[in-house]
Order: sequence, then C-alpha cells, then structure tokens
Amino acid sequence: MVKATHAKSIAITLISGTVLSVAGFATFRAIENSADSVRFEEAARNAASAIRWEIEGNLTELQSIAATFTVFEDIREDQFRDLIEPLLALEPGFRVVHWVPRVAGDQRRDFESTVRRTDKVGLPTPARRGLPGNSVEFAITETGTEGKPVRAGARAEYFPILYSEPVAATATARGFDLSTDPAYRELLFRARETGQTSAILDLSTSPSGTPVSLLQVALPVFERGGDADSIDPTQRHLSGFVLGVLVVDTLVGAALTHLSPAGLDLFLYDNADNLAAPIFTHLSRTRDRSELTGRHRAEPSKSPLRHAARIEAADQVLFLVATPAPAFLAGHGRWMAWCILLTGLVATALFACYLRSSGHRTVDLAAANRNLEREIVERRTVEARLRHDSFHDALTNLPNRPALMARLERCIERAKRDPNHLFAVLFLDIDNFKLINDSLGHRAGDQLLVKIAERLDICLRSLDTVAYVQEDATARLGGDEFVVLLDRVRARSDALFIAERIHEQLAQPFDLHGHKVIITASIGVAISDSDYETGEDLLRDADTAMYRAKATGKARYAVFDETMHAEALHRLQLEHDLVLAVDNREFFLVYQPIVALDSGVVAGFEALLRWQHPQRGVLPPKEFMKVTVELGLIVPLGVWVLEEVCRTLRSLQTSHGDVFISVNVAKREIEVPDFVDTTRRTIKAFDVTVSQLHLEISEDALIDAPDSTIETLSALKRLGVSLHMDNFGRGYSSIRHLQKLPLEIVDIDSSLINTVEADQLYASIIRAIVDLAHNMNMKVLAEGIEHEEQLASILALDCDFAQGTYFCDPLKSEDLVSFLKKEAPWLKHEPS
Repeated sequence: MVKATHAKSIAITLISGTVLSVAGFATFRAIENSADSVRFEEAARNAASAIRWEIEGNLTELQSIAATFTVFEDIREDQFRDLIEPLLALEPGFRVVHWVPRVAGDQRRDFESTVRRTDKVGLPTPARRGLPGNSVEFAITETGTEGKPVRAGARAEYFPILYSEPVAATATARGFDLSTDPAYRELLFRARETGQTSAILDLSTSPSGTPVSLLQVALPVFERGGDADSIDPTQRHLSGFVLGVLVVDTLVGAALTHLSPAGLDLFLYDNADNLAAPIFTHLSRTRDRSELTGRHRAEPSKSPLRHAARIEAADQVLFLVATPAPAFLAGHGRWMAWCILLTGLVATALFACYLRSSGHRTVDLAAANRNLEREIVERRTVEARLRHDSFHDALTNLPNRPALMARLERCIERAKRDPNHLFAVLFLDIDNFKLINDSLGHRAGDQLLVKIAERLDICLRSLDTVAYVQEDATARLGGDEFVVLLDRVRARSDALFIAERIHEQLAQPFDLHGHKVIITASIGVAISDSDYETGEDLLRDADTAMYRAKATGKARYAVFDETMHAEALHRLQLEHDLVLAVDNREFFLVYQPIVALDSGVVAGFEALLRWQHPQRGVLPPKEFMKVTVELGLIVPLGVWVLEEVCRTLRSLQTSHGDVFISVNVAKREIEVPDFVDTTRRTIKAFDVTVSQLHLEISEDALIDAPDSTIETLSALKRLGVSLHMDNFGRGYSSIRHLQKLPLEIVDIDSSLINTVEADQLYASIIRAIVDLAHNMNMKVLAEGIEHEEQLASILALDCDFAQGTYFCDPLKSEDLVSFLKKEAPWLKHEPS
C-alpha cells in the first residue's frame, strides 16, 4: 500500500514536471521568436531605407548634370568628361552616362558636320565609331537588317548618343539613334511627355559574364528659360536627354555596405505580381554564384518572418523582400529554450518539490519577456530622441550649429563640383534682446525665440535651413542669433529679398504673456563663391556683415565685402595691441593749459592720454579709446592715469600750489564699486591737495544717471575733488541734470565754440549756458580755442576759463614748471 502510494506520487510528480517543463520551453521559445521578429523588422527597414537613399542620391547627381546642360547649352566632350569622371569615381553604381541631344531632321547634316569637324580639331577620343569601314567620321546610325550599324534613314527627329563616359565601355555606341530601339524610345518619349525623370529596368551581363540588372534613367533637358510643364506639342524646347545606366547589383551593394545586414536574405523585384524572378539577390549564406543565373535567381525562404517594402526609382517602382537566413536565428541564442526543457526534466526527476519553483520560474520568464519587449521599445525611442537632440536645439527645435555646419559643408562641396551652384548665409541677431530678458524675464525671452523661429520658417522654402546657433545651450542668458542657409539661389537679389521678408515678419508685434513686444533684427548676408573652403569661413563673413549692420543703426541688413573683413582684422589687431600696451606701459600723458580769462594766467592743465604705438607712432584717444572701454581695459588704465596725474601734481605743489590738473573719467570707471576708495588712496599716497585734482565726466555718461552714479559723484565731492561736466552741448538734453549733480565747472564742447563766429544763434546759446551755470554757482570752461577771434567771442560771453591750441600745444610733464614761469600775455585787452 505504501509502495503503491509512493509510486503514484512519483508518477504524478514526473507527469506534472514534464508538462511544466514543456510549458516553460514553449513560453521562452515565444519570447525568442518575438525578439527575433523585432530585430528582423528593424534590420529589414534599415536595409530598405539605405537602398532608397542610395538610389535617390544617384538620381540627384544625374539631376545636377542635367541642370548643367540646361545652364550651359554648348558643352564640349572634354568638359563632359571632367563633369562625369568625379561622379563615376564617387558613385560606383553608375555603369555609363550618355548625353543624347535631340536633332531635328532638317538639322541632321549640319549636326554631323559639326561633330566631325570638332572630332578633327578636338581632343583625341579612342575607338570612335561611325559608318562601317570608317572609324573616324561621325554619323547618326541605326541597326540594320543584319544586326550591324548602318546610316540612319530620314525621319523627323533623331536622338543619337553624342558623349559617353566611360568612353572605353561605350565606344561602339556613339552616334546610335536610341529612338530606333523600342525600349529606349518608350523611355525617352515618356520622359519628354512628362518632363520628369523616367526609368526602365534591363538585364545585362558584367565583363566577367555574371548577370546584372540595369536601371536605365532618362532626364529630359529643356532649353534655358523653357518650362517642362508648358512644353508645346512639337517639343521644340527639348535639348536632349542625360541618360544614366545604373548597375542595380552594385547600387544596392553599395547601400548595404554601410549596414552589413548579417543574417538577412534580400530580394529585389521589378514587379509586385511576379515575385519568382528577383532582379537582385543578396544572400547572407555562402552559395555558389552559378546558381544565380538569368532573372530566375534564388527564391526567398519560407520563413514566417518576411518584410516587404516599396522602393521608387524615378517612375519605376521596385519591391524589396527580406527574409531571415538560418544564421540570423542561430546567432541569437535560440538554444536557451532547450536548456530550460532539459533543466526542467532533470529537476523533476531529482526533486519532487521542484514543481512549485518551476511554476514560479515560468511566471518570472513571462515577466522577463514583457520587460524585454518594453526595454526594446524604450531603447528605440531613446536612440531616436538622442539622434534628434544631437542635431537640434532643445528650445526652438531648429537645427543646431553641428547640423548647420554639416549642411554648409555639403553646399560648398556641391558648389565645387558645379560653379553655378549659388547659395547664401543670413546671420540674424535680435536687436536689444537682452532688454527683453531683463524686463520680462528669461521665460519670456525663450518664448520670443520660439515665436521668432516660427516666423522665420514662414519666410523660407522647403530646401532652405534656419538654425539656432547659440554656443552654450545649457546657459540661455542671451542667445539671440539665428542663421538662415538659402540653398540654390539664382542671384544675390534672392538673398536680399529674403532678408527684407524677414524684416517684415519680425516687424509684426509679438504677444509674450500679454505683453506686446516689437523687435528688430540686424542681418548679415554672405553670398557663396569659389574662394570658400569651409562653412566656418562663410559663417564668419556673415557674422562680420551682421555687426556692420548693427553698427550702422540696427534693424537693417548688410552684405559682406572684403573691406569688412579687413576692418575686422584691424579691430582684432588693435585689441591685441591694446592688451600688450597696458602690460608694457606704452601710454603717456601730455598736459594742455587751462587759462583763467579774468587774469590771463594758467589756472590748470587737462591731462590728455597718448599711446606710443611700436609701429604706428603716437595715437590720440579717438584711435583706441572706444575699444579700450569695450575690452574693460579702461579700469586698470584709468588707475594708472590717476597715479600719473597725482605724481605730476606733487611735483607742482612746491612752486605752483594753486594750479589744478583735470583728468577724464569714463562712465565704466565710475561704475566700479571701489572707485571713490581708489581715488582717496591715490591722493593720500602721493600727498597732494585734493582741490588740485579735477575729474571730468563726459556729458553722455551723465544722461539718466542712476542713483548709484549720483551717490559716487557726491562722495567724490565730499572728498574735496572738483567735478567737471565735459563735452557739454554735443546735443544731449542734460541741462536738467545740472541741478541734481554736484558739479563745479561745465566744459562747453568745441563743436559749439567753432560755430560761434559763423552763427550768432550759437553765441546766444553759449550765453544762456554761461548765465545758467553762473546762477547755479558753477564756472564755465570753453574748449577748442584755436585763434584770437574765437578768444574775443568767448571773452564777450563772460566765460571763466578757456583751453585750446591758441594758448599752447599739449606739454610733457617735465616741461610744466618751466612753462608756468614764462610770461605769456595772451589777452590783448582787459575783459569787460
């Protein structure tokens, strides 16, 4: 009884274990099949895409050649060879390329004579064939009754082969009228009637005798100015055909070399209804090539995994069928299901309790299957997103700089092959974009960039590119530059027209979170030419032109020329020299006397900065000061100037303690937080009288001066430093600032002084300025006195001080003491 019960338990255990083991085997086999299906579909789609791209690339090259014949109507045979040889070298799929002109019946005699005459004087071409028995004289031929070429009979039009490359492979075809061949006639006339590229498939053999499939492609070439959509019935606008013969085997083989679709058998058909005769076969397994003869080659396997794709080659439709080879399935570990089955059976025999764990194992395998499928989908999504993100800006979704540079390089390479290929680059910079970020916030600035990208896209054609070229996409603090690549423009005016359209689009208000914002853009335009070697050069020139547009007033465009490049190089050299000049102490000061008009004596001097340039000699501030301020070098340079002025004041204190020196201070120096402390320390270090130091602040630096600037000036005033408003009267409305600024002297700009004699209106203006300043307890200094008549006018206007070359040219510091000891009676009469 115990034995029977034990045997029954063993039998139940064995049966149950076997069933569960088989179930596990089936489950994991299903997982393997599902993974194989996913991998197979991805590999097959990639192969189909590669073949499409390869065919489209070859057709595009033929279209470029046809476009060349449209632009240049009279192309010689050597020029045709130079045009085609690079194509044959780069594109292995091409077997031969013909130029087939259309010859009217009444023009046949002239056409043959012209070709013969050209053959005699032109470059030698081997194995040219004409009529039988004559290897040199050219004639239009057709196939005779015996299958040999004979002189073509009379007809309304002819389509002879004139040029062919390579010549050695097609020597016997020269002059043959393709319209006499029914297949070619149907191909050519279909292309002529539709005005589009047409193609037919043909079967041939390679030099080694292997059968190959050929794709015959005909591209109609119309006379320049003609339109394929409006050809008249007599086809008078047709110039001829560019006929390309593509070896399908080589073409598809070249496409697959980039993929190496291991484990796939590929079959290419020319008819979806006849899948028994592939025109091309790619077998992953080793097979004797003698099996693949004629159009009936190896057939697809009967695997349930099968992928079919439609491939268009001009107006010819091909069909690709992909099936997995045994190597595809064997290479992905299909032995795992068998291992599970054997493991389950062994475990069942050894352990009765393994039934329970075996059930859990099945559940785990099902979960693993779901996780695997989910991971595959997620990985594909991530890979696609990474490919997109690597060439697109995250905010605007526009192509980024790497994508733009890749397209620019392709345009440059195309232009090298075709001198008539013209393209242009527009470099856009949004004017005052930083103001949007500072006033409405960076979120509004980002929204504006997105809206600008949308409007730019409206202005462009499908073949153009607009890119966002911000250098650091992770720190969007002011990136406001866009680049537009205009491909295949006809003339420079096309690029300028697009620039004007962009201005019109951006002139319309933008709605940013309820705020109406109006912006403008400065656009630099660079037109391609044969001198450009890299996309960086073209982008640099467009950027240079953009800065010229911005410098001339913004909200406009400028076209790059060589003078802009020269100016940019000059600016770069100036910046380099300025940095060295500050380090090498190449600057020095000269001092121009300031005369008190009530006594005629020298009341002080103005310190003027000069640069002793190693090559250009002495340079005045107008040559370098603007760049010095923009580079931020004015701050250390200003500290040095202040020290030099205090050193000079120290030397004058013993003999002329009442003489002051004024020094110009830039707006950027005043904005430095410790400017007052630096001034105090310098005065203390040189032990000079504070009242002898005057600081001149330009009028434009005080326009709408912020509270921090006014506080700095007040602190200087409390320190005892006298303050001047320099260049007063240049045109800025700064009279209202006089009452709130702690100024002691107002310097009238020399532009007003130079016009006071010619126009009494200016004399009245200066009189009003003098009266206003005096009423506010300020003194007035007249700048730019160059001759005695100006001095007389200034005396009549009751100014306090005068300065200019009339009194003395600027002096070096070592000459000041001796100058002050001289008698210099400039005044001819006492002031009234």
